[in-house]
Amino acid sequence: MATKRQIAAIELYANLMAEIKVRTRSIETACSGQTGIPSPLVREFCYLQLRMICELIALGCLTAHGDIKGAQTSKFAKEYSADRILSMLEKLHPDFYPKPVKHTKVGPSRHQLVDIKDGFMTKAELLRLNTKCGAVLHRGSVKKLLTDNMSIQANYPEIMGTVEKIVALLRDHRLLLLGGQIGIICALELPTTGKVQVAIAEAQEE
Repeated sequence: MATKRQIAAIELYANLMAEIKVRTRSIETACSGQTGIPSPLVREFCYLQLRMICELIALGCLTAHGDIKGAQTSKFAKEYSADRILSMLEKLHPDFYPKPVKHTKVGPSRHQLVDIKDGFMTKAELLRLNTKCGAVLHRGSVKKLLTDNMSIQANYPEIMGTVEKIVALLRDHRLLLLGGQIGIICALELPTTGKVQVAIAEAQEE
């Protein structure tokens, strides 16, 4: 049975996932040219959202694994940097990162979760994205100013490809908690309500 701490954690996790949905959709709207914002500023806006999404994914991992004693420190509580949070979690629980899954019905009231092997944002890619966002969101040196022509873009395939990988990671995913007997299952958008659903699942013996 889920503890009070775990129930509070999944409620916060659901809120973080809902915020990611808002930010990914804002990127899609901006890239479709519906905002009236000049093209170079659209790119900056999108990378700002991607930077925030990196942080939200890292904070979600920290929230989900909050039962780990080592994560219950002031250092974790005050940290907001995605790469530092992920690095610290890696040392406590190497299998902490979300795993995208596909639901397969195996009985009248039974579903099996099958891991998706590719096409999603891996942990290494998330760290690289976080670094790239930091570089994009600085105006740069004088040398860069002299060579940067702020070119106009009609579409943003790199940005949209990144969003697709993030959604592929989070659409339906699980997080295995330390010990391997309890996990968190998340659906980013239920077909019936469009809302995020997060639940605690316990491993069942065959």
